[in-house]
Amino acid sequence: MTEAENRPNVARMYDYYLGGCHNFAADRAAAEEVLKISRTPASPRRATARSCAGSCAGRPSRALLPTDGRTVVLQGDLRRPGELLADPALRATIDLSEPVAVLLLAVLHFVPDADDPYAAVAKLRDATVPGSVLALSHLTLDGLPTLPTEQGTAIYRRSSSPLVPRSRDEVARFLDGYELVDPGLVKVADWRPDGEPQAAVSHGYGGVGVRR
Repeated sequence: MTEAENRPNVARMYDYYLGGCHNFAADRAAAEEVLKISRTPASPRRATARSCAGSCAGRPSRALLPTDGRTVVLQGDLRRPGELLADPALRATIDLSEPVAVLLLAVLHFVPDADDPYAAVAKLRDATVPGSVLALSHLTLDGLPTLPTEQGTAIYRRSSSPLVPRSRDEVARFLDGYELVDPGLVKVADWRPDGEPQAAVSHGYGGVGVRR
C-alpha cells in the first residue's frame, strides 16, 4: 500500500461512518477507534456496499458521477474559495445569479484558525444572492467528557487533517449574514429530530441559514 493509503484520511473515514466502500483498512481502523471511544454505533451498511467491495480503491470521484450532464465534481480547497468560484465548470453548471444552497457539512472543523475559515465562508456567502442557503454542521467539545474527547482528537492528529472543535459561539460566526431557520443553531441531534429518540450526547452543532 502507498503512504497515502496507510494514513487515515478524514473523508474516507467519514465514508466508512456512512457505510460506504470508498475507504482503506487504515481509515476503517481509525474510524472504529473513534466509534469505540464515543460509544456510537456505526451506521448500517448500505445493501449496495457488498457489490462494490474491492472495486473502489483509487477510483476518482468523477468516475462515480451520474451521466445526466447536470452534476460536476470540482477539485479544490475550501481555504481558497476564490479558485472554486472561478472554475469554469462551476459557472457552467450553477447560476449564481439565482439562490443556491451551500452545504458545509462536517468540513469546517478540519480548517484551522490560521487558515481563516471565517473569511472563506464569507467569500462563499458574498458570491451568492439573497435567498441562498447555508447549511453547516461542526464538531464541538461543548458538554462532552474530557478523556474521550482527548482520545478522539489524538486519533485525528494521525490522520490527513487534525480536528479543530469549536464552541457554539465560534460556530455561530460562520452564519453571520444569514437568518437562521428554526430551531436555529443547536446540537445536531436536536435539529428537527425524526424517528427514534436521539442519543443524549451530540458531538456537533448544526444549523441552516438563509442569506439576507
